[in-house]
Amino acid sequence: MLVTEDRLSAGALNALLAGQALAVRIPGYLEGALCAELTARLLAALDELGGYERIYRSHVPAFTDTAGDGRARDAYFAAASRAMALVRARCRPYASPMDRLRCELDECWPGGAGLLRVAGSPLVFGMLRVWQNGAQALPHLDVLGAPRAAPPVARRFTEQLGANVYLSVPRPEPAPPAAAGVFGAVEADGAIEVWDAGRETRGRLVRGYGYAREAQREPDLVVRPVEGDLVLIRTSLLHAVRPTVAGRRVTLSGFIGHAGGHEPLRLWS
Repeated sequence: MLVTEDRLSAGALNALLAGQALAVRIPGYLEGALCAELTARLLAALDELGGYERIYRSHVPAFTDTAGDGRARDAYFAAASRAMALVRARCRPYASPMDRLRCELDECWPGGAGLLRVAGSPLVFGMLRVWQNGAQALPHLDVLGAPRAAPPVARRFTEQLGANVYLSVPRPEPAPPAAAGVFGAVEADGAIEVWDAGRETRGRLVRGYGYAREAQREPDLVVRPVEGDLVLIRTSLLHAVRPTVAGRRVTLSGFIGHAGGHEPLRLWS
């Protein structure tokens, strides 16, 4: 089920955490004209920096990409505050969308919200992610507390949410005619797919990341955001991002860790 609200609320978050919703959508979280302006500014910053290449381009590595590499993790911690300051500076005189989201989570959640810290060092909250040239995310799970190298605080999380503020979305392209009716060759529209399933998912990992689409049933929910939307999902459930072919899918994204009850929410990227 998709819950659509005009603003973020504890009720919407609880619906996700309790499994009553697969996604929460806040339309018009940012105005369309502002999205276009911020996209241009942030892409220019990314071009200047060079950034990091994964299945998408970003201005920082994901924290999970530093697992098991002490030098990479130290570099992540050293650059975290600068990475958030860069986004903040490129958004001026407007507020960074992720700073705003952090404040609203802190205000609406009974236990408040704050940056996840490891040994006193803050993690980034607000990764710029640029998907283009056919980039997609296969069905996968995101659970920070699962790996052996996870920080101790993350092992207390009982649930993990993912948040994306959409600055740009691609133009949809249909699946090839020959693939009609075959799940695995999906419309290239950058949409989010969510399955009401977690670790019981079917199929083997593909090249160590994600599961083959053809091994899964059709998704239980497909969310097609537009510019300015804020979308939250449970990343402990199987989810995927459809390919981006025509244009770019540009988001500011982060994760939200929940340790049960009214415990404070912890934020990172």
